[in-house]
Order: sequence, then structure tokens, then C-alpha cells
Amino acid sequence: MSHIREQRPLRGLILLAAVAVALLLTACHSEASKSEPAEIVTTRFSVEGMTCDSCNQAIQGAVGKLAGVESCVADFQTGTAVVRHDAGAVPVATLQETIDRLGYQSKPEAAKTPEPAASQ
Repeated sequence: MSHIREQRPLRGLILLAAVAVALLLTACHSEASKSEPAEIVTTRFSVEGMTCDSCNQAIQGAVGKLAGVESCVADFQTGTAVVRHDAGAVPVATLQETIDRLGYQSKPEAAKTPEPAASQ
């Protein structure tokens, strides 16, 4: 019986430690979410080697999986890919490498920050 009584305070300490860890994790997550806002830019690539809709889907799938990419639209008919992304999280060079690794030849045409909403 004394063995069971000794475990009760230990369970309380474990519970207290778990609560403390949860509070620390919440505080860390809260601080991380206060970081600088994302700078969303649109980068347009000219892409050589795309011949069909499967090419579009391959680029959209690979680029779209990158952290920091909001959207990717590839078009084999115009030979372009347009990517909206967080410039700080995923640089243009990473986007280009991802497209080129699929067997295409890409070149960024432009990167620009979307225009701010008009103030009234």
C-alpha cells in the first residue's frame, strides 16, 4: 500500500510538468506568429519544354508543394508559369530550381509585389 501512496505525488509532478511544457510551447508558438508579415510577390517564368497538360500539372504540383507558395499556374500553350509566393520563405532561385529539376528550362521574367489596396 505504501508503494501506491508514493506514486500519487509523482503523478502530480508529472502532470504539473506536462502543463508547464504545454504553456511554454503555446508561448513559443505565439511569439513565432508575431514575426514579420509575409511579402507575397508574383513571379512569372518563361518555361521551355512543356508540351501538354501533364507538364502543367507536374510544375503546378512540384512548385505548389513548396512551403511559402500560395499558388502556381503553368500553361504549356504560352510557355509560362506564374507563382504567387512569400519572397522571404521561398526565393525565386528555389522556384526555378524546382521547375528545372523536372526537366524544363525556366527563366524568371519578373517579380513584383502586388499593389496595395486603394485607401479611401
